Amino acid sequence: DQRFAALIGGLIGLNIEQDKLTEELSSVLAEGCSAHLAEDTIRQMAAYTGYVNASIGMAALDRALAARGVPPSAAVAGRPGEPTDDERYATGIKAYGALNPTALATIRAAFDGLAPDLANLTFRAFGDVYASSGQPLPLRQLATVAALACMGGVAPQLRFHFGASLHVGATQEQLVE
Repeated sequence: DQRFAALIGGLIGLNIEQDKLTEELSSVLAEGCSAHLAEDTIRQMAAYTGYVNASIGMAALDRALAARGVPPSAAVAGRPGEPTDDERYATGIKAYGALNPTALATIRAAFDGLAPDLANLTFRAFGDVYASSGQPLPLRQLATVAALACMGGVAPQLRFHFGASLHVGATQEQLVE
């Protein structure tokens, strides 16, 4: 599963066109990756590669699944008991704190004087996207590191997620791989 998550994260980070992405995701599914893992990983990438890339990824996954005769991925919107903004924020803070408890204060300090609403939005989105996955934290972090490494130009985020990966139990060997 770790290899699949890292591969899918990297594919989304590369920002390749949808037809090629559909082909690549079809190959990953054929190798044994579950539709659930693929969907969770792509959804998580919205927080790092942007919602457009993640949307393209979800559409490509739906096409790859349809080609295999599998129903499209489940929609996230419209869940029963949709959380409030405060609940989303609390979920995001908890999930972010699991990655690196000291980073919360650093982010707050960086944004509070400049753009406090941006920090609040970031944590709410983090709660929506990142905390909604049922995948283990080390696996999610490996996917994130792969996506960021493929994107390039995001050295501060990559450094943070290397540290967060180690903090939640991924090994240095897994990160190097």
